[in-house]
Parts: sequence; structure tokens; C-alpha cells
Amino acid sequence: QQLIPFGLEAQAPEDLRPTIDVAQTPAQLGLFNRQVGAIVRGDIKPFVDYSANYRAPLLEYAVGVVNGNGSNKVDDNGSKDYLARAAFTLPVEYASWLRELKFGVSYLKGTKNVTDKAGTKVLDGDGRKDRLGFDIYYNHAPYGATYEYIQGRTDFADANDKIQEVKAEGHTLTLFYTVGDQFFNSIKSAAKFDDFWPKSIQPYYRYDLYKPNTGVDVVGIAGKDAGEIIKQSLGFNFFFAQTTKLQVAVNSVDYKTETATIKDYNEVQAQLQYTF
Repeated sequence: QQLIPFGLEAQAPEDLRPTIDVAQTPAQLGLFNRQVGAIVRGDIKPFVDYSANYRAPLLEYAVGVVNGNGSNKVDDNGSKDYLARAAFTLPVEYASWLRELKFGVSYLKGTKNVTDKAGTKVLDGDGRKDRLGFDIYYNHAPYGATYEYIQGRTDFADANDKIQEVKAEGHTLTLFYTVGDQFFNSIKSAAKFDDFWPKSIQPYYRYDLYKPNTGVDVVGIAGKDAGEIIKQSLGFNFFFAQTTKLQVAVNSVDYKTETATIKDYNEVQAQLQYTF
């Protein structure tokens, strides 16, 4: 059971993710779900700078096959999900300003059961559930930026119980600036007198756009981008240690189509995280 190697957000561990909330698109498309299966990972031609404790492979890859319906569940159909990811890092020296510039592409070829609008019977046990992603990662301290585009093509039943393909897509841009030595690999080999050294401070901004359906309406999913959601976050992370951080964020959520029950809103979040 493991998270699938798709994109950036779905693989980022909680201690390194700058935001409190996860990105909308991978969450809505089920990419955070742990899956049962086998995944092979590796890299090719790494560049190593021993003086800075730095290692960057030219090409990282992952391929695998999983059940596709989550962990600790009996498989509900006879098909599997197949996935692949490749990430290319620029082959530059540690001192280059292009260090840690990485381009990645991910693909998942999956299947799902398509049920009728009442949810009582299966119309197709081999419905489409495909995911395609492209991402850019740049983390050259103190500056950092990530961008991720994800497209999902999923079969659903419309009001007449006819199977329709729903195309969803999303963009996530995150900018951050880190002050402190905590995330330098070279500092990890230095002697530390307690766990609360060194400290790091990290302000960030995130723009998160999700479109659940760019086509025609299906049951429960408005089409023509009517369900579009834009979430913007401005936040601040204070790392007491590599295992402890305080996060504060101000979020603004805007719906393209407001209703009596769905309104734009703003919120303030705070989270204290301690890992042991």
C-alpha cells in the first residue's frame, strides 16, 4: 500500500508541503489515495557533489500497476490501473542558479465502475479513469516555485443513464521564500546540540484553480466550467525544527457560479505539526 508516483503534490510528505490544505485537483481526482500494487522506481545518471552533500539524477522514473480502488478494499472490478512517471533534472553544478530545476510528466491509465444515476446498478465495469499531469519544480534556496497541471478524463452517467466522458483539469502554482539553513543538505551533517536548531522561516503564496467539468452536464457535475473554483492562499511557515512547524494561512475561495448554498468565502487557518 503506497501513494502513487503522480506529480508533485500527491507525493510531497506532510513535513515538506508548504500549505495546510492540499491542492484541489489531485484531491478531487483521487490521486492522494493509497493503492495496493507494485511500483518500480529508479534513476539514471546522477550528478553528485560530495562537498555539498548534493545528489541530482538526470532522469527519475517510476512504473507500476495497482488495483485502483484504494487500500484495504476488495477489488471491485477485474481491471488494473497502470501508471508511469518520468522527471528530468537539468544537469548543472551545485553552484548554478539552475540547480534543482526539474520537469516531470505523469500518466495513469485507469478504469472504474460506472453506476446509473440512482447508484443501484453498474452500467459499465470498465469505465475510463485516466489522469495526465505535467509539473515544474524549482527549489534553489532561498527561492522556490512549483507548478502543476493535471487533466482527468472520467466516465460518468448522465441524467438519461448514458455514459459520458467528463474532462476535469486544474492548475496549481506555489511560490515560496525560505530563510534559514534547515533544508540545506550540507547542514544536516553538522553537529546539533538540540532538536531546535537550525530554524527556518517560509512565507508562501499559492494559486489553485480547479475545473471539475469542461464539457456537458452529468449527474451532480455542472458542465462548461460552471463548477470552477479558484483558491488563493497567502501563508507563513515557521520551522522550529525539521520535525516541528507552525503554519498560518489566509485563504480566499471564489466560485465561478454561486448558489444559495455555495458562496465565496475567506478563512484563516493555523496548524501546529509535531513529528516524532
